[in-house]
Amino acid sequence: MRHDRPDNNANGRQAVGTDPSATDVNLGVDEAEFSSSTDRARVAHELHEGVKIEKAITVLKPVGEVFAYWRDFNNLPRFMNNLVSVDVRSPLRSHWVWKTVADLTFEWEMEVIAEIQDRMISWQTLPGSEMNHAGSVWLRPAPQDEATVIHVQLRYAPPIGRLGMKLAELLGEDPAKSVAEALRRLRSILEAGEVPTTEGQPHGSRGLLH
Repeated sequence: MRHDRPDNNANGRQAVGTDPSATDVNLGVDEAEFSSSTDRARVAHELHEGVKIEKAITVLKPVGEVFAYWRDFNNLPRFMNNLVSVDVRSPLRSHWVWKTVADLTFEWEMEVIAEIQDRMISWQTLPGSEMNHAGSVWLRPAPQDEATVIHVQLRYAPPIGRLGMKLAELLGEDPAKSVAEALRRLRSILEAGEVPTTEGQPHGSRGLLH
């Protein structure tokens, strides 16, 4: 049986509150581990200046499946338009290549700084990276059967040495809209195994780097 799945946050915030870690569902996570992980994620976002984006969406897939898909960072370029490639170099570190809307390419080293199985992943760029970026994804079971709420927090700052560069050149004129569109593409991949074209028609599971 198919259920409606709202995007949850027309204004960029989660409908049930601004703290994505808030949930009444006991996922069997040790509270000390949870507190430590959320603290590391919060500090990472606070240390990174720049634009902050929060979006959420509900997908009709169980939490475990959504977590596994996102945790494989090789999948990220499939639904993040500007992310050209991810080279996973260890369980915690990967190399990302980003192409801006101004057709400029930047590369950086990313490290997972906090992770709770089937609940959250938080990452940030390493010192010396061309881009200053931190991000977290939070997952929780939705009221619908076998559905998951995905809540994303992202922060971007201009590349090192390019402080005068406008963020619109990096992320587009409306970064929040771009993130919402990326989440809708992710939902389409998870639910249907394909992503829609700009005309709204599916084109299979190829990348979106165009």
